[in-house]
Amino acid sequence: MQLPIDTDRLAAVFSGQVEPVMPWIEKDGRRQPGTEQERDEATGHPLWTVHCMIASGDRPTLMAVRVPSPEVPDVQQFGPARFERLECSTRVNRTNGQLATYWSAAGLVNAARPAKQHEAAA
Repeated sequence: MQLPIDTDRLAAVFSGQVEPVMPWIEKDGRRQPGTEQERDEATGHPLWTVHCMIASGDRPTLMAVRVPSPEVPDVQQFGPARFERLECSTRVNRTNGQLATYWSAAGLVNAARPAKQHEAAA
């Protein structure tokens, strides 16, 4: 099940860490990280994991969001984390059998871009 998330209501900030998404492959009967970066099926862009924190309760909740981008996403540490079409999905972790939460987004909203201002009527 995938749930859309409204990032305007999510008090999230970037941790500043971005990593390439590497696939897990089966080799010699064991799972290990692959050597080629995963790509988004829709765009063909490389996938990146962008690490964020959500302010909640006594301690922040950590989240790792998979985002397609032709180059390494430029995020500002502790800057507001906003995403295009952020989704959360849950499924059973194959390793321990527990429910796991997975985050993905279509892209990052450029935080440096100024908000649209209403044009004055002429």
